[in-house]
Formats: sequence, C-alpha cells, structure tokens
Amino acid sequence: MIKKYTNIILNFILIAGLANFILLTTTSSLSNATIWTIFVLYIWVLGSLYLGEFDFQKFITTCCYVGFLFSITYFLSFGLEEMPYPEGAIMF
Repeated sequence: MIKKYTNIILNFILIAGLANFILLTTTSSLSNATIWTIFVLYIWVLGSLYLGEFDFQKFITTCCYVGFLFSITYFLSFGLEEMPYPEGAIMF
C-alpha cells in the first residue's frame, strides 16, 4: 500500500520543507531556516533510499533549486536596503 504512494509522500516532504523554510525566513533568522531545510533534505534522501525511489538526477535538481532559493533569500535579506528618500528607493 505504501509503495503506491511513495512519490506523493516524498513530494509532500519537500513541499512541507519549503513551507517551513518560508515561515522560518519571515519569522526567525536565516540560520534556523537553513538548518531546517538541510534537515528536510536529509529526511527526503533517507526516505527515498528507504522506499527505493532514489534518483540521483532528481537529487541534483532538488539541490540546485535549494541553492537557488538560498541565494535569492540571502540577497533579499542582506543585499537590498530601502532608502528613506526618495520614497521607495532601493540601494544595493
């Protein structure tokens, strides 16, 4: 029965990790969000190995997406600074 839903379970782990990353990024520090995302990635890899659905190409693609997400989050958190004058101006 669980073999039938392995892909759904693994995708749910990744989606739950993404939702928690967004929640932690907005409410907490970036380091907590980073640690949690790496933990979720480990759980996803171990779960896919246990269920026999591990695909190295999907793992590399997921790692690339996570890296892109980290870089965009880090840039938006520390690379941009809003200026008081003129209103709405952004400084890099």
